[in-house]
Amino acid sequence: GFESSQVLLGAALGFLGAVAAGGWARAIDGTIPGASVAWYCVGGAFGVWVFGSWRRQLLATMGPLLGSFLVVTGTGSLLSMCLQAAGAKELSFLPLHDESWFQAASVLLGPLGGEAWPWHGLCALFAALVDDLKRRVLAVILLVTYVLLVALAGGIAGIQCAYDGKRADGTPC
Repeated sequence: GFESSQVLLGAALGFLGAVAAGGWARAIDGTIPGASVAWYCVGGAFGVWVFGSWRRQLLATMGPLLGSFLVVTGTGSLLSMCLQAAGAKELSFLPLHDESWFQAASVLLGPLGGEAWPWHGLCALFAALVDDLKRRVLAVILLVTYVLLVALAGGIAGIQCAYDGKRADGTPC
C-alpha cells in the first residue's frame, strides 16, 4: 500500500542522495573495495528511516521547496522560449533560448549543481526536526536563511564567472 511506496521512495531518494554526495566514496573505492557500495546502502537505509519516521514533516517541508523550484525553473524556461518565438532578444536573468530546462535548473542549484540536492534535503530534514520540537518560527527561519545563503553563493559564483570566465575550481563557466 501507501507505506510500501513511501519505503521505496525513501530508499530511492536516499540512494540518489548518496550517489550525488558519494564522490569521496568512489575515490577511495580502489583502496577499500566496496566502499562506494556500502555508502550507497547506508544512503538507502537512511532514506527509508527518514521517510518512515518523519514522512509528514519532511513532505510538508520539501513539497513547497521542490514545487517552487519546479515552478520558477519551468516558468523561466517557457518565458525564454516564448521570447525567442516572438523574436525578442535574450534577457540576462532568463535562461538562454537554446538551453534545456535541466541546464537552467542546474544553474539555480548554485555552484554545486546537482550535488546540492542532498544538502537541500538535509536542510529540509533539519527544519522538519526543529518543527517537530514545536519551534515552527525557528524552522521557517532556518529554511529562509538557507535559501538566502544558496542565493548568495550563486551570486558569488556568477560574479566569479563574469569576472574571469572560470569557476572557483578553475573549470570554465
